[in-house]
Amino acid sequence: MAAPNRWLFPPGQESGCLERPLRLADGRAVWVRIGPMKVNEPGVLSVEVGVGDMGKGDKDVIQAQVRRMLRLLPEDSAAVAAFQNMHPGAKAAGFGRLFRSPTLWEDMVKTQLLCNCGWGRTLSMNRALCQLQAEKNGPPLGCPPELSHLGNFPTAAELQDFDPKALSKKCGLGYRATRLVSFAKGVATGVYDLGRLEGPGRFGSAAERLAAVRKMPGLGPFSAANVMQCLGEFEKVAADSETARHLREVHRKDDCDASNLEEIVAKVYLPYAPYQFLAYWFEIWQEYEALFGPLSRMSPDDYANITGRNMSNKDDGKTKKVPKKRAPKKTTTRKRVAVEVETVSEAGLSEAVSEVLTVEETETLVTDRNGVGAPDTPMIVARRSMRKRGKV
Repeated sequence: MAAPNRWLFPPGQESGCLERPLRLADGRAVWVRIGPMKVNEPGVLSVEVGVGDMGKGDKDVIQAQVRRMLRLLPEDSAAVAAFQNMHPGAKAAGFGRLFRSPTLWEDMVKTQLLCNCGWGRTLSMNRALCQLQAEKNGPPLGCPPELSHLGNFPTAAELQDFDPKALSKKCGLGYRATRLVSFAKGVATGVYDLGRLEGPGRFGSAAERLAAVRKMPGLGPFSAANVMQCLGEFEKVAADSETARHLREVHRKDDCDASNLEEIVAKVYLPYAPYQFLAYWFEIWQEYEALFGPLSRMSPDDYANITGRNMSNKDDGKTKKVPKKRAPKKTTTRKRVAVEVETVSEAGLSEAVSEVLTVEETETLVTDRNGVGAPDTPMIVARRSMRKRGKV
């Protein structure tokens, strides 16, 4: 939910979409919209890219970012299948693919901004960093005029030379600014090689990678555990005050507090090893949606309402903040890239698909914002491989 992500659910439509900037092969930010295909192709996600001309390298880079965000990689599919086999409720709900950022760097910074503050403050700090990026480099290509103040999430290279005091004042980061600038310098200069933490180039065991994460600035026990789930390691629950509230109210662990939180979390979710974090987050998500309704349909302006204060004492008769319904803004013309998946959950794009993807060239299509097509522009579709099912 944190900027620059914008989940939109147009009134009267059965499915929503995600809008945010991504990066082209040359590093430029471009506005994209991810959602179901407008034509009748069930199980296909489209990525409408706000630029008129993309090279093959751009398409590959955009698709890689989308696959990371929605966890469409083979190892993601394997983890979801294994977790759902032990958790019938999650399987019935189509739950298992937790949304993450297009880069590990963004995940790690956003995790740091979760600590020692309320959810509203976290959202405002993320938004301020994206606004800073737009001030520095201009709005993303194809960005709707009304969102031109919102850039992409800044890279480590873009933050490494900031004075911490100036950055803190500009973005309201407080003490986090010093750690963030230090972290940015380490990543930009190669002191912290994030490529060794995920993907084909990762090193060592999960425990060794966790130890490496803990050595980086601004990443304590909670932050490191959350980073690990972003890396596909779900054994450790990132526990904080919200976890303690959940355990007291849902699991009736009335004595749960900071002194015994880790011990209680370990016992409650041990039956789901090694996917404890997924089991915990499934419960949290169900609890949130029971109070606020489907979160994928919530206006971005109401995200700050999802707080522990609004979750506590839900049945005490107190008035809660009710998200307002807003119509989505119009968007600019975009080129379309498509990613085919087997299923798309109504709960949102973060809970989608269950098969390995392979890339191949297919038909051509370009659509404007009204869905009108024009020929002769490549559309890349990642199609599900059938070989493991004995089909060709």
